[in-house]
This record gives sequence, C-alpha cells and structure tokens, in this order.
Amino acid sequence: MGAWWKMVLVLTVILVAGTGLAAENRGSEIVVTASRIPQVIGEAPAAVSVITREDMEKKNLQTLDEALRHEAGVFVHRRKGIMDTVASVELRGMPRQGRTLVLLDGIPLNDGYSNSVCWATLSVDEVKRVEVVRGPFSSLWGGNAMGGVINIITRLPERFTFSVTGGVGEDVTRRWRVSLGDRVGRLAFLAGYEEDRTEGYPTVPVLKSPETGTGTLTGGYPTTDPTGERLRWVVGDKGDNRGERWNYHLNIGLDVRNEGEIRLGFQHGVQRYDYGHPHTYLTDTAGNPSFSGTVKIPGGLAASVSPYDFISYAGLGDYETSIVSFNYRDVFGELETELNFGFLRRDGYYTRPYRDGDYHTASGEKNDSDSETYYLDVKGNLPLGEKHLLTAGLTLRRDWSNVETHELAFYRDEDSEGEKLYLSRGKSRALGLFVQDIWTLRKDLSLYLGLRYDHWWTYDGKAGEVGAVEEYDDRDDGAFSPKAALVWRPDSSTSLRLSVGKAFRPPNLYELYRTWSWYGRTYRSNPDLDPETSWSVEVGGERWWFGKRLRLSASLFRTWMKDFIYRAYHSDTREYIWTNSGKGEILGFEGELELKPLSWLSAVVNYTRNDTRITDNPARPESEGKRFVDVPPWIWNFELSAEPPLPGNLPGLKFSVFGHYVGKVFRYDDNSDRAEGVYGTSEEYFVADVKVSLIWRRATLSFSVNNVFDEDYYDYYRAPGRTWFGELKFEY
Repeated sequence: MGAWWKMVLVLTVILVAGTGLAAENRGSEIVVTASRIPQVIGEAPAAVSVITREDMEKKNLQTLDEALRHEAGVFVHRRKGIMDTVASVELRGMPRQGRTLVLLDGIPLNDGYSNSVCWATLSVDEVKRVEVVRGPFSSLWGGNAMGGVINIITRLPERFTFSVTGGVGEDVTRRWRVSLGDRVGRLAFLAGYEEDRTEGYPTVPVLKSPETGTGTLTGGYPTTDPTGERLRWVVGDKGDNRGERWNYHLNIGLDVRNEGEIRLGFQHGVQRYDYGHPHTYLTDTAGNPSFSGTVKIPGGLAASVSPYDFISYAGLGDYETSIVSFNYRDVFGELETELNFGFLRRDGYYTRPYRDGDYHTASGEKNDSDSETYYLDVKGNLPLGEKHLLTAGLTLRRDWSNVETHELAFYRDEDSEGEKLYLSRGKSRALGLFVQDIWTLRKDLSLYLGLRYDHWWTYDGKAGEVGAVEEYDDRDDGAFSPKAALVWRPDSSTSLRLSVGKAFRPPNLYELYRTWSWYGRTYRSNPDLDPETSWSVEVGGERWWFGKRLRLSASLFRTWMKDFIYRAYHSDTREYIWTNSGKGEILGFEGELELKPLSWLSAVVNYTRNDTRITDNPARPESEGKRFVDVPPWIWNFELSAEPPLPGNLPGLKFSVFGHYVGKVFRYDDNSDRAEGVYGTSEEYFVADVKVSLIWRRATLSFSVNNVFDEDYYDYYRAPGRTWFGELKFEY
C-alpha cells in the first residue's frame, strides 16, 4: 500500500470519529449546481467548492479560469498567460475541457464545435461566485459533465455601485476595468468593461535538427526533443508573444410577483495574440545577426536555417465570444419553476505563414472557425408529501459550426484573403429529459435518485478541399445517465456521502467533421464516432471542529471510462484519426484542511491525487498501462490570507500568499516525453504568488508578484517567470 493511501485511511478515520469536538452548522452558504435546488453546501450530494468574489480579490487575475487554480480536484491548464487560446479547466483527472461542463448562470459555455471554453473572453468583474461540483453529473446536466460541473454565477447590486480599476506590470502589461450598477425598486442592473494587454515574452524557441556537415554561422545552444533522445539546436525564438483581451457586459434583473425573478445577461469578449519580430541567436563571419545559412554545431554537425524557421506557425489569432442569457424563476403554490435560455456565438481565426518569405513578406493562410449554440432548459421542483422532493425537466440544444481556410497575400494581414481552400460544416441537436427525487429517509439521512435520457442527432456534415467536398450521412444516438447518492449528517458539523453515477460525452463537430494537415501529417475526423461513457463511485465527507475554526474534507473515488475518444496515429499513412479505441481508469483522492485560528487569519492546504491508467487501446497498444495525457498525477496548494486589525488612523491591510505544485504531465500517450527544460514538455513545477493591498475608505492600492521564486520551467511553452503588477481601484 502506497504512502498516500495510508494518508487516505487516516483522514477517513478522522472524518468518522466521535463528535465530541463538533461545531455548529457550517453556515448559510447556499449552492444550486449539485442538485438543481438551493441547499446548504453540507447537504449537497457531491464534493463542492465555492469561490466567492472576496476569494477572487485575493489574487491577481487576468482571466477567470485563474480563480480556480488553487481548488482541490481542479487542474487549470493555462500555459502562457492571456496569450493561451486553448486554456482549459479539468476536474477529477478527466483530460480536455470537453469532459468538464462549464455554465454561465446555468447556460453551457462548452461550444458545439470543439467543446472548448474561451476563458479569456469571459468577464472577471461580473462574477458573484463560482460553484465547482466534482464528479459525474450527466444525470442532471447531460453531456460533457463527466468530471464535474463549473457554474459561474453573475451578480446584481442591491444599491448604487461604481468602480474603476487601473494597473501596470511586467512585460508592459496594462489593465483597466470599470463597472456601474444600481437597484431601483424591482429593477437592478450592472454594466461594465474590462481590458488586459501585454507585450509578452518569447514563448517559442526556434529548433533545428542537426545533421553531419559544416557551416559558417555560429551561435545557439543545444537541447533535445521531448523524449530526450534526439539532439536539437536552438537558433533563436519566434519573438515576444503578445496578447490582449477585453470584455463588455450587461446584466439586468427584474423582480416579478412576490417570489419571481427575470434576468437578462449579455457578454461580448475578445482575445487576441500575436508575435513580435523574431530573434536570432546566430551571427555570420562578420559578427552580424543572421536568419539564414548553415550553423556550425560541435561534433561535426550542422543545420540549415531559413527565415521561415523563425515564423513557422507563429501567426496571429483572434477569438470572439458573444453570450446572451435569459433566466426566469418563479413559484406557483408549491411548484418552483425555472426556465433558462441561452445563445452562444463563437468566431475565431488564426493565421500561419507559407515558406515563401519572412516576417515582413511571407504569404500564408487563414483558418476561420465559427459556431453557434442555442440552448433551452425548463425544470420544476415539487414536494411530494413530507419526504420527497421531485425535480424534473427537459433541455433542448442546437449546435452549428462552419470552418473555412483561405489563402492570404500576407500572413500577418487577416484581411488579405484570397481563394478558399477548404471547408468543414456540420450541425447537431440534442434533447434531454431528466428526473430526480430527493428522498428524506430520516432527518439526518437523504437519498438522491436521478435519471436522465439524452438523444442527439448529427446532420448536414461535409468536409474537404474546395472541389472535393465529401458529404457525410446523418446519424443519431442516445444515452441513459443514472445516479444515486446517499448523504448522512450525523450532527450539524459532519456530512458524509456515498454516490455512484454514469456520465457521457457525445462526439463534437470538430471530431466528426474537421480534417487538417500540417508538416506532412494529416489529422483526420471520424463521422462514425460513438459517445464515450464513464462510471464513477465515490465516498467522501467533511467535518468542522472548534467553533468553525478547523475544517477537514476528503473524497475518494474510482472512475471507469469506455469508448474513450482518442486520436490514433497510423504510421503507414502518417494520419491521426479520431477513434473509440480507449478504455481507462482513474483512482483519485482529494483532501483539504482549512484553519481559522483568528477572525482575521485563515490558512488552507489541499491535495489532489489522480492515478490514471489506459487499460485497453488496440489502436496503440504501447499506450496500455500508461498514464493519461494532460493530467498531472498530483497537485497540492496552500493559501495563507490575513486582514489584521490596525489602528483607525492607518489604512486597512490585506495580504495573501499562495503556493501551487503540479506533478509531471505527459503529452505523449506512451509517456516517453520525460525530458526536462525542453520545449514541448510539461514538467513538474512549484510557484508561489503574493498579493498585498492597502485600503483607504473607497480606494485600494495593491501590489502582486506571481512566481515569486522565478521558477524556470516548460509547460509545452516556456512558462512566465517572475512577474509583478501594481493596481489602484476606486469603488463607491
């Protein structure tokens, strides 16, 4: 038995120990995502974390996903700040964003094209709280909820409020945010704008593979490929990776009747990235910087260098997200009703250069990907006698995507479009019916029984080069998702739970219809994919001691995955093809200890362990027995926050210290990418962040340092080193 399993046993014994030191109820913190009814967090049938607005203010946040980084069971994969357009948040060891459902006021944000969430386009300032519910939740929320659900809940003011924020930091980083809101009678509104920009830093080295020969250029330094087996020579970098994001948003709320509410929300966000002029580390015989020629490498080796090497795949990109949400809640007698409607529009493009020029002259191509999602959710809660609370409803969803590739006269000018080269289109729709019964067996014991059926259709699929477009057959499929959970509260400070449930994810339009090629390899879609499924069993709980000064929570779970959608490589054709080839298992543990020794001082430590293993993969047998890609085996976090009381003539003081450790993450399914300090690998790392704030009435001056110890590591790209940021906020 491993040491960490001994720790699990010890924590379990503590949780179920006698109640002599028990404290009062955890408090009035209410969550809605775990059961789709408002309930105290300790009564929820799942491991739940709540990130409040006050929690978010303790950190220097550029994007909303960074607010989740220090939560147990959560892996935030943002590799290079606001320049990262594929950042993801993953729960319970489930790789890729598509296996974790993200909601905004109950409206899904996972797009229908690739199931991704463009986190950088979402508002940070509009958030009231974020509920993180870990474990399978397809029984209530349908597809994508395999690892869990993240529900972002927006805020509305109770009185007039105004705030403006401005700040500057490392790498010419600038930020400003403004919001205005008020409540007049039954009507409330909040409007705002936020913007972050940075000149960035070099994230991508220029690598060459040496061969036998001689050269005249000198410079550069040695490295390896991610496996550590092949020599590579670094001849430069692709320039400062610049980024920017902005968002404007509006929330309107109207109280109707006595207990009803209508809310209308709108957000539009943009994320952009670019690369500055590349840097060469080479010089010619006259000592002048050089971007072309042959570099001499020790050991009788050499490598040819061209201007294209310094710009390959280093174009620019733009991603825009528009979200419209409508929420209506009301009570008619004993029946509580809720209707949610949402519209999600995502437009994005990226450019890449051809080999016919350099940073100033190369032509290229532009890859556009647009998608739309319409979503409707209707549900009701009705008590049946004194022991049953029934929840039932339906969801409708429709997705559409369109992908096109055009030639560009100049790869850095997205408007210089020419001939259309390729297109991929497809549609899908889904119907979900769900029911849940909360059965109060005893005053301290509740049984949750849930069942959902989802049916979906994919149609109008087509893809191919212009003039050779292939049309695909329409398909449909369905899935049942049952779940059962038992929650026992032996006293007001203890909550224990046991659950078992099934989850699924249908293939998205990217996996079904999008095929593309690069560097001689083809990444092929598969219109015949089936949904992937999982079963999970979990036991867990939490306990408070010493008058809510000490809290311990723990969860132990096991997950079995089937029909894992996996991109298999076929060496004979040099093609990667999506296939339902995989089976896998996850054995996981999450534990958290929270201590509040003083009213103004708190500390939190949590630990996440995910033992993942591919158990069957006929498409690539060498991956069997290996860990999942893009999943760290362990994560641990700590937080120390304080707001010490000071004499009245001094400004208020707040400070927070965060630590974040992530274990080695593999990107190759045979786990061969074990080299350290190498581009393309994701190595283990520890970073510490600090934020200090001084408060004068309505003004707050804060100073933050991220990566205090200047940890140098690669998370595919070179990660940011030590950075600082100063900010001034005025609020009324």
